[in-house]
Amino acid sequence: MSNCRSTIEIAKTRLPLPELLRVLGFKPPRNGEGNMPSPFAIDRRQKSPSFSIFRCGDAHGWCDRTGGQEIKGDEITLLERLENPEEIQQLQDLRREALERMEKVALPLPDR
Repeated sequence: MSNCRSTIEIAKTRLPLPELLRVLGFKPPRNGEGNMPSPFAIDRRQKSPSFSIFRCGDAHGWCDRTGGQEIKGDEITLLERLENPEEIQQLQDLRREALERMEKVALPLPDR
């Protein structure tokens, strides 16, 4: 496995987000941009599509607003979240706890 940025960028060019979603069995918007049901909430009925696909320059991005959160990413973060949801939640919990600790330590200090 290579994590060389140029190799990853080539892979993302060859299989952009809308195509990746199709390969994974989801149905992105026909033109590749717009809203669709969240791939992270396939076990729940969704009143309105909460997953957005957009272009940002030459790349694609996504934003998911399922469950009161707003989570954004690219092709790599999509795969991370789909394949390791428990680990992602643990990392989010650790980050939240670290941010809370930082606030407790830093906010009582005077401005510089």
